[in-house]
Amino acid sequence: MNRRALLLSLIVMSLHAISAHAAVIFSNVGPALSFSDIGVGVNGATMFGPAIAQQDAASAFSSAERATLDSIEVALAYSGGLNRFDILLLADDHGLPGSVLEVLPAIDVPALMGCPASCVLPLTVVTSIAHPLLEANTRYWVGATASGTTFGGFMLSSTGDTGVVYRNYGGPWMPVVSVQNTAVGFRVNGTPVGSSIPEPASVVLFATAAGALLTRRRAFPTSETAP
Repeated sequence: MNRRALLLSLIVMSLHAISAHAAVIFSNVGPALSFSDIGVGVNGATMFGPAIAQQDAASAFSSAERATLDSIEVALAYSGGLNRFDILLLADDHGLPGSVLEVLPAIDVPALMGCPASCVLPLTVVTSIAHPLLEANTRYWVGATASGTTFGGFMLSSTGDTGVVYRNYGGPWMPVVSVQNTAVGFRVNGTPVGSSIPEPASVVLFATAAGALLTRRRAFPTSETAP
């Protein structure tokens, strides 16, 4: 490969070394990933029979930048039963949750019972497999649902974010009014799409390689055929 072709290849490689890493594209959790000790019930269909209705809960979010979904961290608390929760990423349908874009199983949700008032439950991380594209400034919803005898709570945000809805037995979504409409707590991680800013290390690599090639060319000039 001649020097010009090699230099061109290095330029292309450096420009493609884009800082496309996962970033927090939405968050309504407080400092140190804190959230409220009050939540909206997320219950399976068979818990205590008809005494406690099957219930899902959800809140909306939007990102200022276009990104593919990497993971969601949810303030979910397990209270009893099978500990089988799913996190739902949903499209928006006229201000309410619409079609399901992805279902993300939540594994080992931390238990609320036995946790003293001073303890802080960790966020449960669910990882995307489909990596759906989230458009900028577009409303989406994050919801939680439970299976079988599972019951727990989707804990509320502590940042003043508002807007939470629920549904029973898969019926229509309705606003929650008993918790002052505070949103449930979560944060969304995604990889921005369309960024074209090279990483600093890539710029240094390119500059070093280009400088070395130019130095080598000066040290070993190519011969030219006399006219």
